[in-house]
Amino acid sequence: MSEEANKTASPLAPETLQERVDKAYIAKGYTLLNGGTDNILMIQGEKNETTADILMTFDGVKEMVDQLEPDTQPKEEKND
Repeated sequence: MSEEANKTASPLAPETLQERVDKAYIAKGYTLLNGGTDNILMIQGEKNETTADILMTFDGVKEMVDQLEPDTQPKEEKND
């Protein structure tokens, strides 16, 4: 990350995560590997002309989305 990006990211990431953020690869694309029982999302990242792939199940992606999605429904409607 550039120095300017580090200054922006610092308030967003706790200090304990800053080193991981600095070493992280930037996502460049994804592939859906449908089939079987797992249904996998493969995310490709690149840094310094090196690439890496991360595999996640759709259930894992859904769990992340559920945690990040703002709570927009009143509690009584959620139970339906």
